Amino acid sequence: MIFESALVSPDQLAAQLGSSGLAILDCRFDLLHPDAGQKAYLEGHIPGARYANLDQDLAGPVGSASGRHPLPAASELQRQLGVWGIDRHSTVVAYDAVGGAIAARAWWLLKWLGHREAVLLDGGLPAWRAGNHPLETATAEHQARHYIGMPGQRRVYDAAAIEAGLRDGTIVLLDARDERRFRGQQEPIDTAAGHVPGAVNAPFQHNLSADGRFRPAAALAKLYAPMIGDRSADAVVCMCGSGVTACHNIFAIEQAGYGSPSLYAGSWSEWISSGDRPIATL
Repeated sequence: MIFESALVSPDQLAAQLGSSGLAILDCRFDLLHPDAGQKAYLEGHIPGARYANLDQDLAGPVGSASGRHPLPAASELQRQLGVWGIDRHSTVVAYDAVGGAIAARAWWLLKWLGHREAVLLDGGLPAWRAGNHPLETATAEHQARHYIGMPGQRRVYDAAAIEAGLRDGTIVLLDARDERRFRGQQEPIDTAAGHVPGAVNAPFQHNLSADGRFRPAAALAKLYAPMIGDRSADAVVCMCGSGVTACHNIFAIEQAGYGSPSLYAGSWSEWISSGDRPIATL
């Protein structure tokens, strides 16, 4: 085991560059400019990093009722991990340039497969640069491996299960989008504004300090305690616009000492796809 925590510092990662079994995923992505992440990767990335495209690698094909970033098929995800030279024994470090907002999706997918050593780079590339650590522009070649996971190791909700859980009062639904989108005051991406009635706003940005790194575990516990109360993590479901930044909240809640919440994978973009589900605005 290379790292003792699911959150590693730039200095800790730099000390392990080149270690056997270490695999790094560059997950930079811009929802409004889908080519920007790969372009940034080619301009400079952490040595040895593979580029993981949110649309192509960390999501499956979009359907009429799937939401914008449906989960990839387990077989395809495992195939892609193998192409990157990753197997179930690899230690995988994911990073981006937005505090882990995209990288957390890669972390969650690995955990969904039952991967043991999946971690986030705290502060991502900005923190790496601030530490004067090296970058490279070359795209490294990696020997392909055969990845065999155990899909389904994390709980996933669909819209029907969300409706039932809210109706019965058996879940608390945390929405990771920013307050203006949650309240229906602004919607730059999806076709309808607002939120799922009964959801609680928990913007993922609140998981981070001003420097873009995760807040300490005690601060995260204080943040989520009023939302979760005395419920177990089994009763907590995280959502966002398309099931991506929701994973950031799942990661933060785990860091805070709770168990692992469930993911509403389709999230808001799935909720509004049918046109007949209720929408709340504030």
